[in-house]
Amino acid sequence: MKNIFASFLFLLVSNFAFGQIVWAPQGAKWYYTVVWEDFFGQMTEVIPVQVLGDSTIQSQQCRILVGDNKTFGFGWGCHTNDGREFMYEEGGKVYFFDKNSLSFGLLYDFSKNAGESWLVPLCEQLNWEFDSLRVTVDSVTYPIISGQPLKYQHVHLEAQDSSWNFGNDIIAEGIGSLTKMFLIRDATTAHVWITELRCYESPITGTIKFIEQPCGFISKTAEATEPQYFTLSPNPTTGPATLTFTLPPTTNVIVQILNSFGQKIQEHQLPSATEILQIDDLEPGLYFVTLFSNGQPIKTQKLLRF
Repeated sequence: MKNIFASFLFLLVSNFAFGQIVWAPQGAKWYYTVVWEDFFGQMTEVIPVQVLGDSTIQSQQCRILVGDNKTFGFGWGCHTNDGREFMYEEGGKVYFFDKNSLSFGLLYDFSKNAGESWLVPLCEQLNWEFDSLRVTVDSVTYPIISGQPLKYQHVHLEAQDSSWNFGNDIIAEGIGSLTKMFLIRDATTAHVWITELRCYESPITGTIKFIEQPCGFISKTAEATEPQYFTLSPNPTTGPATLTFTLPPTTNVIVQILNSFGQKIQEHQLPSATEILQIDDLEPGLYFVTLFSNGQPIKTQKLLRF
């Protein structure tokens, strides 16, 4: 009897600790921080992405996901003209509908563990020189976020031929990427930068908060006091640019510089203190400077050089 009770208790605890979150139930909503930037300045706002219903495509029942102001789909290029995405989950895998190829492609595979990978087919509209993005799981952790046990896949992204590196990301099982829904950005929409998943809501899990600030709006008072991590000046620039960063002394810091096509052109290992990095050998163009802390991206800024 004791053995039966112990087995039941183990199963109960295991199901709580490693229970799966149902992907995209009716009423689910993601809140992403989006940065809009042009020559006149920068604006930060929150874009909710929500499940609005079901649709059947090629005999497959899909969830309809849409973002406010029809901005969902920025950085991807697969969405329909009205900004909707058609997606479904099956066996721990999430698929999206590509309107260009009129077929479904794999986006997430929540079943993968450390050392395993999967390929995400890219839309023709993105105009990349390769057809697929390889997502490789470096490690798996099981944090408790807002009282909810989650499975985190810590991944790195690269072109299928491994020649282009797109940095790191975290994918939460049943929820998706913690930085952007579709893992890679469209090179033609460089003025829009999705930086983080603030919160996830569903009628099943309630609200899961990944940041301390409110889910649905930018708190100017609270977020203005957050550490800036690094600054780039002057920006835009016609000559050298100076990168100044500040992080805690125990942090392993790496700075990566990508061009407008997502190609990594520089990487710098830097001391864990306030330092200055001179960037004076870049050709004119748009660049993305990402700061990594202990292997995780914490902030990205654009650098425009004439």
